[in-house]
Amino acid sequence: MKKLISRIALIVLVCTCAGLYFGGCNVVTRFYYKLYGEKMLWDSTFLTMDTHLLGFAFPQGQIALYLDQNPSIGPTSFIGRIYAEILQIMYFSYYFWGNAMAVYLLVQYFFLSCKNNSYQLPLQLPRVLQEETSLTQEQQWRRLMMFTTAWTGTYLLNFVMNMVFPAVSPRIYIADQYQNEISGLFFANSIRGALKGAAANSFGAFPSGHCGLSWLAAYTARRLGFVRYAKCAKIAAVHITLATLILRYHYLVDMLCATILLAFGITVGHLYSQEVYERQVMGGAAPTRRS
Repeated sequence: MKKLISRIALIVLVCTCAGLYFGGCNVVTRFYYKLYGEKMLWDSTFLTMDTHLLGFAFPQGQIALYLDQNPSIGPTSFIGRIYAEILQIMYFSYYFWGNAMAVYLLVQYFFLSCKNNSYQLPLQLPRVLQEETSLTQEQQWRRLMMFTTAWTGTYLLNFVMNMVFPAVSPRIYIADQYQNEISGLFFANSIRGALKGAAANSFGAFPSGHCGLSWLAAYTARRLGFVRYAKCAKIAAVHITLATLILRYHYLVDMLCATILLAFGITVGHLYSQEVYERQVMGGAAPTRRS
């Protein structure tokens, strides 16, 4: 039982440290902002890069600026309010996909470990966690550690890049160029307000953690064998990616460079092929199947 508790404490500690590191990065960035002001921001560089990439199609390469100037499908139209509602809700769902999978793996490992060691618990294993699996307790632990390494490691890389390349997003940097506020139908306005408050005095536009970590969640779910969950997470990742641009949260460059986060998470988590994943879970033994 001590081994089980210590392992769960390790996972909780790692995740807590990631949150503390995020706060520390923000403190450092805000300190430098007080010293250097907007001179430290990379927004002008990212805006220039967007202009080179998509300036032929949209003003300064911003699809949100194009939509803002289009009365038929822009923020003031009914169509605009519909897609704003959908995309805003999906953008917020970013906080669910990976974190829910982390909780699932952790709780499942705890319950099944107790069962394997004949520990009596006042609660039964929830049906959703009663996964048919041939994995041993140690293999389940390796799977949990692989996910934790990929997930928290990617967060840490994202925070470092946010600190090295501070940017406030087009929603703030070119706010004076937008003529209309984005507005949804039901929940979008409240969600947008909450996110605006949470992002106040932050400089984490580059790269887009929403994009990188959402796709990592979908990819990881598929690799771990959660097929239906992976399909849902993939659909969410597509909508989150669109939302970053349409809802003015990120530059195109932020979205493209989110692939760095995805590649990093896949690499450190040993998730880049089914064979490598299975070999890691099995502790170096030959995998049961190949991708």
